[in-house]
Amino acid sequence: MSAARSTGRRVGLAVAGGLLVAGGAAALAGEPAVAGRLPAGVPTFASGTTWVDPAALDAWRDAGWWTAAVLAVLTVTALLSAVLLVRQARTGTPRRLPLRHAGADLAARALGDAVGERLRTLPGVVRARVRVTGRPADPVLRIALTLADTARPAELVAPHVDMVLAEARAFLAPRPVRAEVRCRVRRGTPPRAR
Repeated sequence: MSAARSTGRRVGLAVAGGLLVAGGAAALAGEPAVAGRLPAGVPTFASGTTWVDPAALDAWRDAGWWTAAVLAVLTVTALLSAVLLVRQARTGTPRRLPLRHAGADLAARALGDAVGERLRTLPGVVRARVRVTGRPADPVLRIALTLADTARPAELVAPHVDMVLAEARAFLAPRPVRAEVRCRVRRGTPPRAR
């Protein structure tokens, strides 16, 4: 997702959230039980104040289309909100990664397994887990390495892991592939006194 779209979505969510909070606070401040507990400087609605003229509301209710229109708008709003919520709640793991050949694609899990297998062959690597996240057009390899206690992470990560990542980038070219590498050193068992 581009930075402009991401910023636009965040600004839109902030504005919508601010409007909903302001509207809810204004409606709540009109309740006599709440209005009596608010500080003196907070503006409140007078008791019995309505936001819509009751006569106009009755006229709209008498029209046959009013109830159907309100229900349709509320249903569409609820469905769109549910779709947006599901899209935001996704794990961010692409299922397939398109390759440069037309119609060819690669399962993201297969890429993660292949890179993990390749990393496990490196000297000093005890365990390697690779998860592909991001979007299909901009995948991110999240790599978690467990190293033996004799391994030196700086010497391992710089030349060897970069070589494996270069292979993955060449395979998915021209698409950029980012990587996040986390290393953990597994401590050996302490010697026992006999």
